Formats: sequence, C-alpha cells, structure tokens
Amino acid sequence: MDGWMEHQLGPPLSLADGALNFSLGEYVLVRIPGRIQVNGQVDDEVTAGTALPLTSNGTSTQHFAFIRQVTIHTPGSYLLEVYPVLFFTSSAGHSELDDATRATLLPLPPLSLHHPTPEAFGPPLDLGTWSTSRDSWLSIVPRRFSMPTSRPFKRMNPPLVMPFSVLNRIELYRETLRSGDRGGQATSGATLVTSPPTIIGDGEGDKAAGAGLEQFSFEAAHDDILVLEGVDEDAEGADATMRDELIMLAHGDPMWTEELRKYLQKEEEERKRMQEERAARLALWRDGVDVQPT
Repeated sequence: MDGWMEHQLGPPLSLADGALNFSLGEYVLVRIPGRIQVNGQVDDEVTAGTALPLTSNGTSTQHFAFIRQVTIHTPGSYLLEVYPVLFFTSSAGHSELDDATRATLLPLPPLSLHHPTPEAFGPPLDLGTWSTSRDSWLSIVPRRFSMPTSRPFKRMNPPLVMPFSVLNRIELYRETLRSGDRGGQATSGATLVTSPPTIIGDGEGDKAAGAGLEQFSFEAAHDDILVLEGVDEDAEGADATMRDELIMLAHGDPMWTEELRKYLQKEEEERKRMQEERAARLALWRDGVDVQPT
C-alpha cells in the first residue's frame, strides 16, 4: 500500500499560531538552511525532498525530514534536529558513493525492498503501511538549526511518526559507526560526510561565518553539530505556499518537476530584478548624499 494514499501533506502551521509541538520521530516538511552535501555530491546530484538544487531561489529550501530532537533555543525560537530524507536525481548517484558514505544512508520503503540496507543496521526500515513515492534514503547524519516559532512548516495528516523503537535502532546504528564496527563492511574508522560551516543569516541578511566546506565526523560530540540560522523573509507569503505545493507534487510525481523548475526560475529572476532595483536606488541615494553641500 502506498503511504501517500493514507498520509497527505497538511496546510502551513507554526508554533506561534498554536500548532502542537513536534513529536520525536515525526515526518515533516521544514526549511533546512544550507546545503546538504553527500560525499562530494550536491545540487543536481543529491537533493532533499525535491529534484532541484538544494540552494535555489532563497536562503534555504523545503526538505522532508524526521524529527530527532527539539529544544528551546531563545525566546521565540527553538533548535530543531532532524534526519533529512534524500534522493539522488542521478540513477547512479548512490552507487557512486564510497562504502563509508553509503553506510550513513538507510533506504526507505519501498526502495528498501530492492536496495540493500547496510548490514550493520540489521533488517530494513519498516514504517508500517507508509512508504515514499520514489526511491529515497534517510540520512543518519542529523541537521541541527535554529528556527523561529513563527516559521511555517507542514506535517502529514494524519501525523506520521517514526516509532521510538526505530529511532532507537538508528541511534544504536550511529554508535556502531562511531565505534568503527560495521559488521564486515569495508572502510574502517569514523564515517565522514561533508557539512557546510556557514551560519546563514539571522534575519538581517546573510552573515557568512566561514567559507568553503569542512568535514563532519561521527567522532564529534553531539554539541559540535553545526547550528544553522534560517532566514526566509517570504516564508509566510502566498508564493511560498504555491512553492510548497509544487514541491510536494514534484516529490510525488516527477512529471511536475519541470513545472516546478519554471516556477522557481521565475522567482529567481524576480528576486534578481528586485536586488538590481534596490542597488540602483541605493546608488542614487549615495550620489545625492555626496553632492550635498557641507
């Protein structure tokens, strides 16, 4: 049975507007700041929840993910830690990964029926009658980021929650990788994946806190997980809702991918036009200031 027939993506919600808090293991659509890079593959080769580049028309994009942890960060914001759901737009994308990286990706049903689950994890993931509508993997490398309570997100209706027993299996598997014991798999030592060091702006524009990419290791302590500050000035607008719906359609049916690309291309063109107009107005203002008598 296709889980998408039972669970539908609900409307935009926010904790500030009274939405129930996240449940551990809940499957949601959220904006994860920054890129998700897997063994050098990024943008067109690996995406989270869509067939589009991870960085497209805004400072972050929508991703399907399972909640790992949620804690209060500051008044009006919280820290969300999630396991992203990924799929590769290139059919050979997953097979080209090294053994260490493949060990961090658990195939979700129905992919798990014909793609091997890492031996050290044990039996394939089983989420009851639910399954994704396309080949997808659960990344066991969590993404941790700050999110204001006013930031919209979407949850499934009825809610889809990963059982605690499955969450516990994932934690035990992470410990197995951390210890370097992979049940006979090749490659020893801690599993390495790449993670962007840039902390995305806090609401006053993008503030880079580093450049390039660095490596994240399972040997790192939990508190060393990168905290990303998300920015989405247009997240509550009608366009954001339309974008979300198209993303959902493209996730469920590849025929919508081209339509979504066109939509985001128009958004990007509009964003650039507005930036150019803003820069022109700023230049005129500066010229006016320069010619004023002292």
